[in-house]
Amino acid sequence: MTDGHVKKSNDLLQEKLSSHIYSTNQRFSVVDEKVNALDAEVKSLVSSTSRLIESQDRLSETQKECTTALTLLTTETRDVVNLYKTASGAVTAANGIQKVFIWVVKWPLLLAGVVSIVNWVSKNSGIN
Repeated sequence: MTDGHVKKSNDLLQEKLSSHIYSTNQRFSVVDEKVNALDAEVKSLVSSTSRLIESQDRLSETQKECTTALTLLTTETRDVVNLYKTASGAVTAANGIQKVFIWVVKWPLLLAGVVSIVNWVSKNSGIN
């Protein structure tokens, strides 16, 4: 092999190597862009997850506060509920007593009305 032939082979090899390096650099550039995009997406997901965890913590605290408030409300209104039940029972009993009173008063009044009509008819008809 001559020096010219070696130089030509060396130049050809260097050209192929340069082309291969350029192609590899382009592929690395594409991969680097994809990695950067994925990194940005991962950071976004981590941020979203952190906000979600914070929201869940706030929700849990609010739920505890509501449970405490409901327990307090139940305890404080127990007397009012019992008073309502007592009053409701008294009204039911009074309603029953009123029905009995109306029944007891109704029949003597009807009987007195019938007697009055019979007396009026007998006085005005001349039948003794």
